[in-house]
Amino acid sequence: MNLSQNRKKLKFLISRLENLAEVFCSRQPLIKGSIYKTKTKCGSDNCRCAREGQLHEVWRVTRSHQGKTQTRTLKPQEVSKYKKYTRSYRSHRKARAELVKLNKKLLKVVDEIEKEKRKILKGIK
Repeated sequence: MNLSQNRKKLKFLISRLENLAEVFCSRQPLIKGSIYKTKTKCGSDNCRCAREGQLHEVWRVTRSHQGKTQTRTLKPQEVSKYKKYTRSYRSHRKARAELVKLNKKLLKVVDEIEKEKRKILKGIK
């Protein structure tokens, strides 16, 4: 690849880096975990879940905190908020993985640019 092509590629990679920066600079909280719906008994003896076996549907969030898995039952109004938080975490991690790959490509292109620039002066002593 020539110097001009490498410069174009470098500019393109930097623009991708700027797009990733938007993900990292977001103010959205992150939760390393997942949201799921399950059925359970509520614990009340007078409830239909205890008498008839019709279980209640509840949403739960399972998250990792300080190396331990924690599960919490969510109120119906909390479900969409926590879905956003877990989605944001996955988006953040995906962007981080792309950043690692992008950095390798950036270094390779910068090295190629250096190599091409050094060739220009090779004949001068």
